[in-house]
Amino acid sequence: MNCVRDILLQWGPAKHLAREIGVDSTVIRQWKARGRVPARYWLAIVETADRQGIGGVTLKRLAELHAGRHPGRDQSEHDSLSVPP
Repeated sequence: MNCVRDILLQWGPAKHLAREIGVDSTVIRQWKARGRVPARYWLAIVETADRQGIGGVTLKRLAELHAGRHPGRDQSEHDSLSVPP
């Protein structure tokens, strides 16, 4: 799963995840389009994935995707501040 949309697609139609976390399916479709999920829903998504046996959906992974980080990519050049001499 390389983006937030990939995670949300694990449930198939938006109505399936929407029902599990208590939001309208249009909300899920908006998140897919934006590629972002409000942090207050992350835990519900992770817990739903765990219950349904959907792997790879963790708080850490959601945070990485929202921060624009991808596993295996060196972040040191992006995370450090460059101060001119």
